[in-house]
Amino acid sequence: MKDLAAGKKTRIKETTVKHMTVPHFHGLKIEAMLDYAADKPAVMACLPEMQRERETLPRSYLANVIYTKVGEAFKSWVDDIVNTRHELRRQEEDQIQMDPEIARIFNASNAVAVNKGISNNLMKAGSKRRRTKREIEREKLEEVLKRRQVEESMQQFQQM
Repeated sequence: MKDLAAGKKTRIKETTVKHMTVPHFHGLKIEAMLDYAADKPAVMACLPEMQRERETLPRSYLANVIYTKVGEAFKSWVDDIVNTRHELRRQEEDQIQMDPEIARIFNASNAVAVNKGISNNLMKAGSKRRRTKREIEREKLEEVLKRRQVEESMQQFQQM
């Protein structure tokens, strides 16, 4: 609070925060993001003074602070690292590496799954699902009313 009052540190209002998800890749660790932000005074004014405190900040918090203060330049920096990594991965491997015995079994297999999955079955009219207390009470009331109607019609029938 003392640093805020002295003007050394600044706050970011919740309504102005820009959210960004940064993947867990080699070049996008907390240390790399802090190195990126080191020469940006607007970002450093929002982070703790001590280096070890900065390194313990959550990745998402750090990424959001940098993205809020720097903007699209940080997003493009992250995108460049992600694209470089994807390109390297494409060049390294065009095929999946697997054990030859597993590959032989996989290639010899003719099993194919044709069902649409559990969630599709839940959409059917007869599927079981959890009911709320209100629905259970309403169904019980409907059953009671139906029994009364049946009993009344049986009494009328006997009277005839």
